Amino acid sequence: MLFLIACADWEVPEVDPVEVPVEGVVVVGAGISGLTTAKALQNNGVDVVVLEARDRIGGRTWTTDVGDARVDVGGAWVHGTRGSVTADVLKELDIDIPHDDSWSNPVVVREDGAPISVWDLVEYTDRFWRDCEDLAGPSVSEAVDQWIEAEGWTGDEAWLARWAVETENENDTAGPAELIDLRGLFEWDVLGGGDRVPEGGYGVLIDYLAEGLDVRLEEPVTAIRWDDEGVEVTSASGSIEASAVVVTVPLGVLKSGTIDFSPGLPEEKLAAIERLDMANLEKVVLTYDEQWWSGSAIYVAEGGRFPYCADFTEHAGAPTLVCLYGGGFAREVQTDSDEELVAGVRAVLLEVYGSDPEPAATHVTHWTTDPFAGGSYSYIAVGATHDDLGILAEPVDDRVLFAGEHTVEGQWQSVHGAMLSGLREARRLGVEDFGIPGTEGH
Repeated sequence: MLFLIACADWEVPEVDPVEVPVEGVVVVGAGISGLTTAKALQNNGVDVVVLEARDRIGGRTWTTDVGDARVDVGGAWVHGTRGSVTADVLKELDIDIPHDDSWSNPVVVREDGAPISVWDLVEYTDRFWRDCEDLAGPSVSEAVDQWIEAEGWTGDEAWLARWAVETENENDTAGPAELIDLRGLFEWDVLGGGDRVPEGGYGVLIDYLAEGLDVRLEEPVTAIRWDDEGVEVTSASGSIEASAVVVTVPLGVLKSGTIDFSPGLPEEKLAAIERLDMANLEKVVLTYDEQWWSGSAIYVAEGGRFPYCADFTEHAGAPTLVCLYGGGFAREVQTDSDEELVAGVRAVLLEVYGSDPEPAATHVTHWTTDPFAGGSYSYIAVGATHDDLGILAEPVDDRVLFAGEHTVEGQWQSVHGAMLSGLREARRLGVEDFGIPGTEGH
């Protein structure tokens, strides 16, 4: 893609501090953004309670055991190290973040069984991103229509070009290609340094951030009420009063309306919540007693059916394939059972490798139907703009603050963005020195 590579150091966005006393704060959500906010506040002497709906911390970052492997079944990558708060914190915590080689040496097979070169796919995607500034869109799918027509391609060549571009976006942006806003893609800042993976998974960072915090699990928040005197946050076990609340639930939860905000959120914020959308990246993880394959698998088939299986053996500590799928296909199979989804992936592996051994263990994600997520991460849908992310970041009456990857212009969809939003809201609440290694001077 024709993105601007951001090589400058990262900075916490400038915000105006709240004009209310900050004596006690409730943080809603124990994901990356919520824990970052709470850690910075507690390090500065602010009383903080974190209310988490799940029975675990981490939110959409979740490191878990799958057989003998240790795998991130949610957020897994550090997307760039230059200008990344995540990379800086991990380094200061002595957590290694090696380069990700899971996509090296890919084996590419078409639905008809014919092998093709991965460079055939890369040629189409590179060519599209060179040409797309001249395309009207507004969606990626419509832009591909215009591009193919301008090139005069028909038949198999047109089909392969469409598959390459749409599937890349449906497994990156992760929304359906017909809903992804073409112009929105140009607003995302790519950080230099390449993709990396935290050694031991993101759970190591999560555990550090949560250490010493008052985190209360299985406490889904149902209501947030505020006035000139403070806020009242109601969850499963009762209500807590505080000076302010920082809402870090995913965009999907805000869209669901399960939290009652009273006296109500501004119409501008409600409209932005409606315009933005949640993506649908899902994973099927297969682990084995022995590594029987070579390289990663790319399956070029109609409908984006389980297109990518990455070899995560080096990172997981045991022979592991992580198969990713998103966009329209991910939405279509939400009602399929885990057994059906595993069988679908195994059928693809049989097509690609000509072999399909029984896995030792499996894990299937369901972020799209998870009531505490509503999807994998946010994306700019047709009808939304980059400005909507900024609207979601705005506080309400200096009492109700918002953080999360969906509130960060230029870095939504990322752990870096989530952490940055947590630091931003801590600063809004008066914090200067966050007290987190790697954040000094920012």
